[in-house]
Amino acid sequence: MNPKIPKIPTIAPITSLPKTPIYVLGAAILVLLMTVLLNRWTHSTINLSYYVPLLNSELREVERKAEAAMSDKALLRNFLLHNYSEAEFETWSEQPFSLFLYRNDSLVYWTNNKILPNASEVKLPNERSYDFFQLANGKYEQIRDRVRIDTTQYTVITLIPIAYEYAYQNDYLQNRIALSGNYPANLHLTIASKNDENYIVSKDGKLRFSLVEAGRNAPPSLRSLVLFGYFLSFLLLGIAFNGFALFIAKEYGEWLGVIALGLMILL
Repeated sequence: MNPKIPKIPTIAPITSLPKTPIYVLGAAILVLLMTVLLNRWTHSTINLSYYVPLLNSELREVERKAEAAMSDKALLRNFLLHNYSEAEFETWSEQPFSLFLYRNDSLVYWTNNKILPNASEVKLPNERSYDFFQLANGKYEQIRDRVRIDTTQYTVITLIPIAYEYAYQNDYLQNRIALSGNYPANLHLTIASKNDENYIVSKDGKLRFSLVEAGRNAPPSLRSLVLFGYFLSFLLLGIAFNGFALFIAKEYGEWLGVIALGLMILL
């Protein structure tokens, strides 16, 4: 007599899913996708860590050239005596810095007149100083020193443009980094704070400006919207998963519903 083999219970295939969890799952995926896109837009897409040392390195090189001119008394004397050719004048007017000589408070020579130094900083300095300024058409580094030419004391100032910033832009006036490197058009400088990482320093090592990507500093309301989007999408996912788990528990048993809910959470 052959022993009877007990039948193994089978689980009927799922022929139809409840519509509500499907709709909720679709809404959760849509909200999550939109939130991810918004989050990408509000964060920088430029590798600032590449451009910061490049800009600082270029600034050190222009500082070196400016300091060499400021220390060259023969050159400064020729400037004061207008002892130079037209070609030499053009060469100096096209340098990546502007040079100014003051006797007391009077400007007696300049290599170009695109911008003038900060009037409050013209007084004779005690020692060479480095400062960053927001001037009419952008952000500049100003190097200031005293020099004696023959028997007269002068204040010599060089202005190094770092970023051009115009109230109105056109084909010729564009907001941009002023140094010669190939910088993206949407980089700009802000006043540095201690919490910034991508900062530009003067030669004396002081924090001056921070390099940021224009249009990517999301306002607090937009950052809050991103956080709310993530919260809402995960809430909807939880509701959808719970709906599927309840359906499975009703159709095939509570233990299968619990297992299904656990697997969906893990996934």
